Amino acid sequence: AALGSLAVNNDDNTATIAAKGVIPIIVSAMERHKESAAVQVQACRAIANLAVNDDIRATIAAAGAFPAVVAAMERHGESAAVQEKAIAALRNLALDDGNRAKIVTAGAIPAIVAAMKQHAEVAAVQENACKALYNLSKLSSNMPLMRSEGVQQLLEYAKRRFPSQCDRPASHVLQKL
Repeated sequence: AALGSLAVNNDDNTATIAAKGVIPIIVSAMERHKESAAVQVQACRAIANLAVNDDIRATIAAAGAFPAVVAAMERHGESAAVQEKAIAALRNLALDDGNRAKIVTAGAIPAIVAAMKQHAEVAAVQENACKALYNLSKLSSNMPLMRSEGVQQLLEYAKRRFPSQCDRPASHVLQKL
């Protein structure tokens, strides 16, 4: 919890965390404590906060965060908290052009779709999902998978149910579908 808080809106702390080699430790903790939803929530929260920093995203990717985050989503599908924080991590990691294809290769789109279906009434899950899909849609090669996974109906629902959070990012993706 402390690492996630230290990284929020503080580039100096984020750079220090990355320089001290903490990111691989976070990913390792996710892998060692796969069964703990609490560990997954805090690790994904830390990754999401660290990934706001452009310079840190490559370090996060190199540490193996994409498959670890997707695995957390798959293992803890019933946990809205895990889904919210994991999708936030993917959302921020997908801000980097070079990460988008790798995130999708790790299985992010089906995992996001599953989360949107299972937690259709959780605003934070839907908002992060719409924003993650928006960032992933910036790579046109991701669009066929989004179509085949049924993203259109999920985005339309999220737009209607949570317009203040989801209208803009969902509308952008829907235009590309």
